[in-house]
Amino acid sequence: MRSPSVIVEARAAYELLMSLAVVADRDEAPALEIGPEWLARVHSLAGPELIESVRRLSGDCGWVFGNVLGLAIDTPEPRDGAAFARHLAALPAREIHLALVGATIRPFRRQTPAETMEAAIDGDPTARRSFLRTSFPEHPTWPAALEGLLSRSSLATKGLLLQVVKGWNERVFRHEGPPLMAVAERDAAEKGALAADLTATALIDLATRGWDYVPEPGVTRVILAPSVVQRPWVTTCDHGDTRIFCYSVADESFGATRGDPPAFLVRRLKALGDARRLLILHRLGAERRTLQELATEFGMPKTTLHHHLAVLRAAGLIRLRDDASRQYSPLAARYDLLVEAIPGTWEALTTYLSLEDRPCE
Repeated sequence: MRSPSVIVEARAAYELLMSLAVVADRDEAPALEIGPEWLARVHSLAGPELIESVRRLSGDCGWVFGNVLGLAIDTPEPRDGAAFARHLAALPAREIHLALVGATIRPFRRQTPAETMEAAIDGDPTARRSFLRTSFPEHPTWPAALEGLLSRSSLATKGLLLQVVKGWNERVFRHEGPPLMAVAERDAAEKGALAADLTATALIDLATRGWDYVPEPGVTRVILAPSVVQRPWVTTCDHGDTRIFCYSVADESFGATRGDPPAFLVRRLKALGDARRLLILHRLGAERRTLQELATEFGMPKTTLHHHLAVLRAAGLIRLRDDASRQYSPLAARYDLLVEAIPGTWEALTTYLSLEDRPCE
């Protein structure tokens, strides 16, 4: 199958949506590298009424904002928060409603027929029950979020999304966005410079730190959009013939002081400094496993295990095999150990400590 073209671009509209997603998803907040101080600051800037609107729209599920990344792709340049709000205002309410419930995204359409989704947002009670029954019912927050989205009309849903995007851009993102985008733009420039020398799959693998992407029928373009706020996660969404990966920016994009240890080495050693993650690596060294299989084997909650796997992948210690549904059905992805990363870690540590030529005593 022909590989898609790959574009690396940093746009404020993407990061605005990712910042809303991490604020909405309270269950994932402790795992975010952006930290509790940033979360507290943006809550203060937003104010209780706007935060309540975010929660009312999202149902505490970050997927809701990830689902409209495709609408951000179509936003005219400069594709910032204000331009995104104007683009949303010009779109039909029904189109926005369908995007929010995932009707434009392949993994959702594999779970629920498109005609059922359309009938559900149009108010058909039988279709609503079918949609709720089939659309990732095992997810901890999506079913409640979907129920909330289906309980409102398309016009009311569009109005609430516009209120949230405009309010967030004006109260929060105009303050917090510039430093985030400076890092994202630096990362995009670095990845873009490599695009000519790497295949599409290799560039996706590099940016996402171990996402083994398999080209999909009908996908002719992939957008790689760096994000600071969602580290260490990767969010992916479909839009027509385009797939977008909002990937976590590399540690090196933050800059470093001369003499500091390599950022990847610090991240990798932190990932290895946990007995549970070492057990996971030991198991993955034997064979590929899914999140569900690992959770069953270790008796660990899937949300906790998902966090450990994200840390290990961000450290370049494991890889996941993409089945085009990982974001929305994480139980299906298979993980395995990147064996070569282990001696590479030791070599980097030895080099940093200048031990290569030091005789053993």
